Amino acid sequence: MSHRTRRILTTALVIALAAAAAEGRAGEAWEARAAQSARSAAKDLYVAFVRGDHAAFVNALYPGVVEAVGGREKMVAQLRSSIDDMRKNGMTLKSSTVDPPSRMVKVGRDGVQAILPTALIMGTPRGDMRTRSYLLGLSADGGKTWKFIDTGKLGREQLMKVVPELSSEIDVPVRPAPELLAK
Repeated sequence: MSHRTRRILTTALVIALAAAAAEGRAGEAWEARAAQSARSAAKDLYVAFVRGDHAAFVNALYPGVVEAVGGREKMVAQLRSSIDDMRKNGMTLKSSTVDPPSRMVKVGRDGVQAILPTALIMGTPRGDMRTRSYLLGLSADGGKTWKFIDTGKLGREQLMKVVPELSSEIDVPVRPAPELLAK
C-alpha cells in the first residue's frame, strides 16, 4: 500500500470516528433534552391536578385515555366529582413530585416513550399519605411535547389496548401500596 493510500485511509478513518463521536454526543444531547422536556411537562400535569385545574390536567393526558372515559367534558366532570368526594372524606391534595425518566425509548422516526416515577402527597384524617406511581409519557415530535397516562394499576396488556404502539422496551412497573408518612 502506498504512502498516499495509507494517508487517505487514515484521514477517512479519522473523519468517520469524528462523525460517530459527534453523532453519539448529539444522541446524548437529544436524550437529555427529551428527558428534561418530559419531566417538565409531567410536573405541569401534576401542578394542574393539585391546584384543581382539571381542564389543563385533561389536556395533558394521552387522547386515548380521555376517549376511553367518554371525552374531555365527561373526564373533567368525573375528576371534579372524585376530588369533591375526597374533600368530603377529609382528604386534600398537597403536593407532587416527578423524578427524571427511568426509561426512555425512541419509537419510529419521531416517537419517544418514557416512564417517569411520580408521587402524590395527600392529607388524610390519619396523617399525610404518599402514593407513588408511574407516568407513561408519549411524544410524537422527538420529545418536544408530551401526553401522559398514569399507569396506576394497569398492566401491559391493558395499556396496549390504549397505546397499541407501546414499545416492547418499556416496562410498566407495579404501583407500590400507598404509605402513611410519619408526623
